[in-house]
Amino acid sequence: MNIIVVDDEPMLIKIFKSYLKINGHDVATFQKYEGLNIGGNVDLYMLDHDIKGGITGYEWLKQVGEENIPPNKRIMMSGANSWFEHNLKGYYLMKPFDMSTLNNIIKKIEYDK
Repeated sequence: MNIIVVDDEPMLIKIFKSYLKINGHDVATFQKYEGLNIGGNVDLYMLDHDIKGGITGYEWLKQVGEENIPPNKRIMMSGANSWFEHNLKGYYLMKPFDMSTLNNIIKKIEYDK
């Protein structure tokens, strides 16, 4: 799968990228949403909600059009309940989370493709 990961924590970016690559995925990472556009051959967006010094994941989804990234192509991550207050459809991961949980969600997304 082609996966885009957006998170403002460099260590988490490194962990996600390494884990996903080891499991056979192509990964592009970003530490902010500004300048990130949708399109191309992206199978999954892993979106952090709160980005220090930038717009939130929710604001970015609204800018690009939530309908342009189907719920089955997005995992919304946060260390707080930030995503839940927006009542969006998709997969949710509360930080910290176990990588097996992430893996199970990715397998479900691959199966449902």
